[in-house]
Amino acid sequence: MKLEAEIGTELQLEIEGSDGRVRTSLVGVITDELLIVQITSQLAQLINELDELPIVTLRGISRGQAFGFKSKALSCLNEPKPLLIVSFPKSIAKQDIRRNRRVKCLLPAKFAQDTTGISGVIADLSNSGCHFQTSIDLNDHQAAIVQLENAVLLSFQLPGKETPKTVEAVVRNTYVDKSTVHIGFEFTDVDSATLKTMDEFIALSFEIQPF
Repeated sequence: MKLEAEIGTELQLEIEGSDGRVRTSLVGVITDELLIVQITSQLAQLINELDELPIVTLRGISRGQAFGFKSKALSCLNEPKPLLIVSFPKSIAKQDIRRNRRVKCLLPAKFAQDTTGISGVIADLSNSGCHFQTSIDLNDHQAAIVQLENAVLLSFQLPGKETPKTVEAVVRNTYVDKSTVHIGFEFTDVDSATLKTMDEFIALSFEIQPF
């Protein structure tokens, strides 16, 4: 796993010796040297009040895998934003959490919330979720509906089908790679006819190009 590709991923942070976890996000990486994590001002204050910088555990989910690692906090900044700088992990534990087969594809797609929509393509698909790609050039309204946990309606065109299929979905992860926004969706409501059609498409595609 290349952590450079996980910039923007939401993480759970746990300080060694504490019980609670807080939500953070990965905002920077210098490979083999350090990671930069955006934290809250309250957490920055707590860390700065400790006698020494702690060992932290960071956990996240990206592209169907749960991952986690321990790192040593190197510095905690309050300005210009609360940031925690930690050592680059020596090892990263990973676990595949996909429950279903996932296939590579290139399906025209669009998702929308209320009157705001974003067009793009589905780059891989399972019957429980997908990986959506679109241009980085989003306006403010479009950027707002890409936030984690937002519920949207996602429509996509399967080969050989005249009408698009529409499912309810939730944004589970996002990251930016050069000129592309990558969005991981979890399907939350799929009707039986659409599920059957997706299963057939996945079964046929899996024979040719497993992923």
